[in-house]
This record gives sequence, C-alpha cells and structure tokens, in this order.
Amino acid sequence: MIPKDQIFRFGPFTFSRARGLWRGTQPIPVRHLERQLLKCLLDRPGELVRKEELMAALWPDSHVAPNTLNVLVRRLRVTLGDRTRPHRLLTSYARIGYLLIASPAPRRVAPVSSRIARGDKSRFVRDVTIPDGSILAPGEPFEKIWEIQNAGSVAWRGRNLRRVGTSSGPGRLVSEPLTAIPPTQPGRLCLIRLALKAPQQPGTYYAAWKMVDEHGREVFPRQQPLFVNIDVVLERE
Repeated sequence: MIPKDQIFRFGPFTFSRARGLWRGTQPIPVRHLERQLLKCLLDRPGELVRKEELMAALWPDSHVAPNTLNVLVRRLRVTLGDRTRPHRLLTSYARIGYLLIASPAPRRVAPVSSRIARGDKSRFVRDVTIPDGSILAPGEPFEKIWEIQNAGSVAWRGRNLRRVGTSSGPGRLVSEPLTAIPPTQPGRLCLIRLALKAPQQPGTYYAAWKMVDEHGREVFPRQQPLFVNIDVVLERE
C-alpha cells in the first residue's frame, strides 16, 4: 500500500491518500471505487497492472462481470479528463490491464537549490539498445542502454537513476532500484546501462526511471522519465 502522505503527480493532477485528488488548487470529488482503482494503479506507478489483479483488489469477496472494471476505468477517465484516444494518463492494453503514467513526488527531503535548478539540465539523445516495442521471451534477461547529455553547467557526480515504483515482483520488469550514472561534465554525453529481466507472463510492460542526486533528491521533477517499453511474447513452435 502506498504511504498515506506520498504525493503522486500525473498530468495536471496530484493525489495522496491523505488529501485525495487535486487539480492545482482545486479538490476533485472522486467516487469510492474510482478512488480505490486510482490507489491500486498508483501502488505501481508507470507499470502495467493486470486486470485480474485489479479485480481481486477491488472486489475481493464478490464475483463481478469483467465489463464492470471497464466501466469503472471509463468513469475514472472522465474524472481525469482523459476520455479521447490516445489516452494521455490512463492507458489500456487489450485483454491485459491498465497503466497510469504517474511519478511519486519527492518527500521528506530538502529542496534542490535554485542555483542548481537553473544550471542543471539533461537531454535525452537515443536508445542504444532495446527500442520501444522490442519483443522478448518470458523471463529473458536483457540490457537497456540510454545515451543522454549533460546539457547544463553543473557536473554530474554521485548521480543515479531511481526506479519509479517497485522494482521486482509478479508482473513487473525486474531491475535494481538504483542504477549509477557515470560522472559527466557539462556538454558531455554518457551511457547509462541497466540490467533487467522480462516478466514471465506475455503482455506489454512499461517501467520508468528518474535521475536523483547523491542525497536521493529528484533532480528534474518536471522532466519526462527515461523508460522501457517491451512486449513479452511466447515463442511459436
């Protein structure tokens, strides 16, 4: 279960168990089951949650028709203003599950100084290995490599990529929670290497990472995360 005071950001919204759903300074009313669905998805932000898991969590002692979950998802999309395709916040994978594109906000840490925030910049260059939509076998180990540039004026030392959400478990891409970023001077390029293992079940999987400094503070909270998006497919004989 997500901590009561943990804040998540997705699009223009923030959510925590303590305060509920907000859009900027405006609280957004949410029905009980929609709130429970949101909490289930935020328990694994940026990861595909299978339909069976959601059904078991939302209706543990009841048997409901599969379409009941689809109706609930549509209602949550209406609340989030995410009704038109392609969906920006709550994406679906046919017959598999749903994924909420969200990031946990930093908590209980000192804010990054304005000097660093102004001078520190990162630029994504390319996927060196495993482009989006790559097909892997169940349980297959693989290495993801990104190339990024230190596009600012601050040298990177002691930095890591931190996995958004849980880094292991059923239905998840398996990785270490932290991956070191090589020391990088302003203007230089660097390669970030990440060892992963594909889930055992066929499906589409997504996982995301954000850069943190030597104190564990998120460096670019408004920047899109680096991510892996793969398809796990059974080999045909």
